[in-house]
Amino acid sequence: MNSARARQRADELEARLKHRLEALDAERQLASLPPVLAGGALIVPAGVLASLQGTQHQDISLHARERSATERAAVDAVMAAERKLGRDPSEMPPNNKGYDIESKDADGTIWFIEVKGRIAGAETFTITRSEVGVGKNKPDKHILALVEVDEVAEPAIRYVRRAFEEVGELPFKTISVNLQWKAYLERGGEPT
Repeated sequence: MNSARARQRADELEARLKHRLEALDAERQLASLPPVLAGGALIVPAGVLASLQGTQHQDISLHARERSATERAAVDAVMAAERKLGRDPSEMPPNNKGYDIESKDADGTIWFIEVKGRIAGAETFTITRSEVGVGKNKPDKHILALVEVDEVAEPAIRYVRRAFEEVGELPFKTISVNLQWKAYLERGGEPT
């Protein structure tokens, strides 16, 4: 490389260095713009909202307590029915997906029981994807126990065998489906 060519190359590199240093200096001088408000939210605790609206929150809370009491009565009734049948029932923890009670026969057969309790006159009940899955995977050992709870009379229990044969494949993102209470109640029979 001759001296003229080397000088030209050195000048080019020096110019590139100068431009890069100026760019880095400009980046250090950046300042953010003030924020632009796109939306907002007001979060009010339920208790404060209830006190402002009167008894509406209490009504919702009362409904939740009644529903919980209905479900508890239904599970207790099925546990008692299973004991009368000579089985040994065990209630599953609340976070157990798929069924509420495991009940063992004298011969060791295990029954997977999903309990749905409703106040007499209910129109629908909700079944989860997991509950349908257990019913379809264990069709001969699965029982859907429907319990109508009445304030005056004893809970009426109906056992539905192969309950989910008519339920098609649920779409992947489906979490739960509502089914007709009366139709399933009519398909059921006495606990056996």
